[in-house]
Amino acid sequence: MSQVLVRLQEAKKDVVGQVVDAYVDLDIAIVKTEKPTSPLSTAKVGSSSKLRPGDWAIAMGCPLSLQHTVTLGIISCVHRAGNELGLEGMMEYLQTDCAINPGNSGGPLCNVDGEVIGVNVENVKPDIASGVSFAVPVDLISAIIKPFQNFQRLVRPDFGWIVRNISGENLEALKQSYPTFPNAKDGVFVQKVFKGSPADHAGIRTGDVIVGFNGKQVRNIKEVKVFLI
Repeated sequence: MSQVLVRLQEAKKDVVGQVVDAYVDLDIAIVKTEKPTSPLSTAKVGSSSKLRPGDWAIAMGCPLSLQHTVTLGIISCVHRAGNELGLEGMMEYLQTDCAINPGNSGGPLCNVDGEVIGVNVENVKPDIASGVSFAVPVDLISAIIKPFQNFQRLVRPDFGWIVRNISGENLEALKQSYPTFPNAKDGVFVQKVFKGSPADHAGIRTGDVIVGFNGKQVRNIKEVKVFLI
């Protein structure tokens, strides 16, 4: 486990923490600290599903090493797809015009009641556009970290299959190995399905090619994982 220093509002000095687990794609981690000498205050968690365009948003963080920086804005979009931003995957983000800069990533996006509604992760470079920033919805993060109380680790989806991306050299190799391979330029090829697994119960079979989930196109394994979180 990696060791980090954690700075708390209630503590007079930094405390040592151990990174128990992390989900890099979502910019979140579970950190275990030394036993505090006094009770710690915690952030209230809101609901990103209740957000509407035009709602106020507050971004907190430490941009440019400037502690306790707070910026104010509104929610512009509650379902901004990652592929609209030129990002890999089909993750949906909250879009806000709160100023987010290097050092804000991983910090909370809050509503006017001080409840966390997202985690700041990305912004469009200032030389391209201003006031265009993004956060991972808190409902998604809550769904991932909630099982930690039972399993002591972040639970990642396991569908019970072996899959391969369809692209480049993989595409030609798959066509040679499987004469009935469909005319697909991208997607995910199901190489094996384990008996009794969620994939098996869902009716997915060895040799299938996955090109979409719930009407949305998927191009690779990473995009499929987004739908399985």
